[in-house]
Amino acid sequence: MATVTLYRQELDTWDLPPICMRCGEPATLVRQKRFSWGPGWVLLLLFVSVILPLLFWVALIVNARLLKKMWVPVPLCERHRNHWLALQVVLFGGLAILALLFCSTIVLWGIMPEPPQGELSLTGWFCFATVTFLVIMVFPAAILQTTVIRPTQITDQSITLTSVAKEFVHRVREERSDARLGRTRLGRSDRLARAGGEVERIAAGLPDPRFQGASAEEAERSVNDLHIMDLPEARGGPLGARGAIICCLVFLAAVVVLVPIIAVTGGGHGSKVQHGNIEVFYTEGATKAEADRLAAYLLKDPAGAGHRRSVQLKKTADGYQFRMPIKKEFQNDQKVLQGLQFDGARISRDVFDGAAIEVHACDQHLKTLKTFPPRPDVRYGVVDGKIEVFFAANVEKADAQQLAKYLATTLGGEPAPARISFKLARRGAIWEVHMVVAQKVLQDPAVIADLRQARNDIAVNVFKGGSVEMHLCDNLLNVVDVLKE
Repeated sequence: MATVTLYRQELDTWDLPPICMRCGEPATLVRQKRFSWGPGWVLLLLFVSVILPLLFWVALIVNARLLKKMWVPVPLCERHRNHWLALQVVLFGGLAILALLFCSTIVLWGIMPEPPQGELSLTGWFCFATVTFLVIMVFPAAILQTTVIRPTQITDQSITLTSVAKEFVHRVREERSDARLGRTRLGRSDRLARAGGEVERIAAGLPDPRFQGASAEEAERSVNDLHIMDLPEARGGPLGARGAIICCLVFLAAVVVLVPIIAVTGGGHGSKVQHGNIEVFYTEGATKAEADRLAAYLLKDPAGAGHRRSVQLKKTADGYQFRMPIKKEFQNDQKVLQGLQFDGARISRDVFDGAAIEVHACDQHLKTLKTFPPRPDVRYGVVDGKIEVFFAANVEKADAQQLAKYLATTLGGEPAPARISFKLARRGAIWEVHMVVAQKVLQDPAVIADLRQARNDIAVNVFKGGSVEMHLCDNLLNVVDVLKE
């Protein structure tokens, strides 16, 4: 293949030779092709501006000043009538897919909760796919770019094209030589089919006006401006700059438009509020104020300190639905799952003034795995210092408050965990005080004796001499042993 330099005045005045510019066979049509060229570093600057958006406007201004364009009527044979189609499909189709992947990654980043530790989220896979596709797309685009007719330089007066058939170059040189010697040259009248259809070539004997009155030396210099040389490395391409601009515009539009929307709305999981590392999506009747209260409460929970947590709040007919992602290793752990009912009871007590909370254990996409309605025996609760007392509907709140106050006073000065859990139940005339104790306590006679004394004190000071049973329980308030009178 060869390289040819064509002049703007020449293209405006005369037709190019009626042979295929790509292969040298007789041409059957002419394509009006707009070539674009710019220095390679300008295109690099455009791609860098995708990562550093502040550079985009600088790159756009520089590109507008340095990018050169020129229309050329390219004669082609039937076999090469769609000579640039494959490159255009790869570039613009690839950019469309890349933009779709990029926008999908942004959307997923905004709506997906954090995955379990050690697992790659769907957002991560889309990010990986975007980068991989970009890398893979570069290779066919680069290969196709080297096989098509393309400019290596465009100036105000001329264009230099490479990957041109040597037969075409020789024919142009012959016509220029004929013009220098005052012979006739084919004109434009019936050669050009601007719509890209079939062309009938009709000779029109017209002298080249550029060389009338010119000296032999000037004519010879014009002929010598045509060079046949080995294929050089192209510094620009017919679609590179335009494709880069489109790519940057799509990416910037996605960042500017999608990210703020997702940040506010939370994508497909509803609107979102965020307090520190806690994000609460709220939808279906739940309000922003309710989501804010829930987020503030969860932020104080030591169990979630330092870890991003995503939950969802929905309004139901008789209360709320609290949806919480569970790590995969705990999704079949019944103790962990049953413990969520206590989380629901505490949220009901501390955030929503006793409203019923239905807890949904979910996967990382907030899809329900198991549902836990409110547990009747811990449906309500009160707190006094480090003491929390759960109770059922058949127990008066005042009785639970009185028990919590007494226990807080009695146990307030003793070393204890952040929270000590009790449950108050009533069976006829008998009060049941359920207390969470460690397994080793059940084997210590001295501790059992202290608990019996505590039961007697509660009967006297809280229930005015009523009958009291002390129920020793595990962490889920399941009874392990009972201390009766």
